[in-house]
Amino acid sequence: MEEVPGVNAQEQSREALLESLREVLREALEFNRQDALAAAGPGAEELALIL
Repeated sequence: MEEVPGVNAQEQSREALLESLREVLREALEFNRQDALAAAGPGAEELALIL
């Protein structure tokens, strides 16, 4: 099992926990994406990665 720093949650049920973790992970990935784009500067190219 992999851990992502800053992605954690506490919920009453397993189902609610998984949904909260999914949402927090989406937010963390978007924040990191925006941070990386800002650091790359103008002219940086963003490519879609499909797993």
